[in-house]
Amino acid sequence: MIRESEVVGEADGISSVVFMCAHEWHVLHGVRGLMRALLLIFLFPCALLASDQVTCIAVNNELAAFPFKECVVSNRSTCEPIAEVVWRKKCGICGEKTCAMMVRLKQMGIETRYVGMFGLQAFGVGNATHAMVEARYNGKWHLFCPSFGVYFTGTKGEVLSLRDMLTNPKAGKAHGEEKWNNEFRNNIFRTCTSLAYCDDERNMMFSIMKFR
Repeated sequence: MIRESEVVGEADGISSVVFMCAHEWHVLHGVRGLMRALLLIFLFPCALLASDQVTCIAVNNELAAFPFKECVVSNRSTCEPIAEVVWRKKCGICGEKTCAMMVRLKQMGIETRYVGMFGLQAFGVGNATHAMVEARYNGKWHLFCPSFGVYFTGTKGEVLSLRDMLTNPKAGKAHGEEKWNNEFRNNIFRTCTSLAYCDDERNMMFSIMKFR
C-alpha cells in the first residue's frame, strides 16, 4: 500500500518551488520568460503551488545538472543520508540522485516511490541496472529520471508513468538530451526484465516483480 506523504518543512518547500520554477522559465525562455514567470507567481501563487508537475520537473532538472559520479556515503540503509550528501556535494549516480529527489519532493508534500530496473541491455553493457523516481499527483504516477533529466509527456502535457513507457516505449514527447531519450526508448524500456519498487525511503524495503 502506498502511504500518504507527510508535509515536512512547508515554508522552505514553498520558497524552493518559487525559485526553481522561475529558474526553469529563465532557462527555457530567457529573460523575457523569467519576467513572465515572476509575474504569474505574483498574480497566481495558488495556481503555481498547486502544480506538482512543475515542482517535479524543476527538481528533476536540477539534479540532472549535477555531475554523474558516485558520492561517498557511509550509511546507505536509508535515503535521507544519501540525499543530504548529494545535495551538499552536488553529484551522484542514479540511485543516489533518486534518493535525493524522493526526499526533496516528500519535503514538499509530494508522494514518491523508488523504481529500480534490472536486466537492461543499456549504457553499452549487458545486464545493467537503473534507478528512477515516480511521483504521485493528480491521482496518477509520473516517471522522472534525475540522473539525466529525462521524462516523457502525453498529449495533454502530463508526464507519463513507467507503466506507460514499458507498454509503449515510443509513447509521448521526450524531454532531455536526445542521446538519453534514445537510450530510454530503444534500450531501457525495451529490455527491462524485472522491477523493484520502494515507497518508503526510510526503510528501503523493495517489492520486486518480473516484467518479462
